Amino acid sequence: MRRLQAIPVVLFLLTALLAGGSARSQDTPSDLRVDESKQKGTLMPSLREFGSFGPALGMMKLFGGTLGSKAQVKPVMQGVFRYRFSDDWVGLGEFGFGWNSFRSEGDTVLAFTYGTLGVARRFASALDSDFRALGGVGMYHYQYKFHGKELRDPGEKQQLYFGYVRGLFLGVEGERRMARHVTVTATLEDHFVFTSSNRYVQLFNRNYSFATLRLGANYHFSPTEGIKWERRTRRVITMESGKETK
Repeated sequence: MRRLQAIPVVLFLLTALLAGGSARSQDTPSDLRVDESKQKGTLMPSLREFGSFGPALGMMKLFGGTLGSKAQVKPVMQGVFRYRFSDDWVGLGEFGFGWNSFRSEGDTVLAFTYGTLGVARRFASALDSDFRALGGVGMYHYQYKFHGKELRDPGEKQQLYFGYVRGLFLGVEGERRMARHVTVTATLEDHFVFTSSNRYVQLFNRNYSFATLRLGANYHFSPTEGIKWERRTRRVITMESGKETK
């Protein structure tokens, strides 16, 4: 009878020993590794209150009057600076240069150098991209020239075709995030340039507009922390040492 009473005690002790051995084998493996490079990445943090800069390249086309009807598509280049007030609102500062040539007019070109300030507002998100409407104001310097020299108006004063004038722009863009601090953009803008002046009797006695289609890249940085160039490292955590190695 005493032997039968001892059986539950023996079973309890055996169970406790087996459980303890199993726990020790799980706590101290000799070959367990956690490789962070193989873990799936999480969502990247927001870029609000970050600044950014980058280049944008594309094409431009003049519209309006006789010049617009003969204008040929030519390159445009821009430097773009941004500040994200929030996930929806972005401040814009852009500086660009572009030109158009004209059919049957040889080396005659109309060149624009300009700087603009504006804002962009997100109106949709799809396909891992943000879509924004944008607009603002700018200052534009134009030169209508042949072989690098400004042409003259045929009026009495023989005014040169160049000047500094104001303008406006409207547009839309799509932006896609490629890395933690890098985005790419596709931007379509229409610039309305107030070139009309009573100094001229033809050509620039009216206003013009030009459209640009550009692709760009932007690197983002925190104004408080500065620019941080990221370096990829492979991190391995070993359970033997409890320390992280690189």
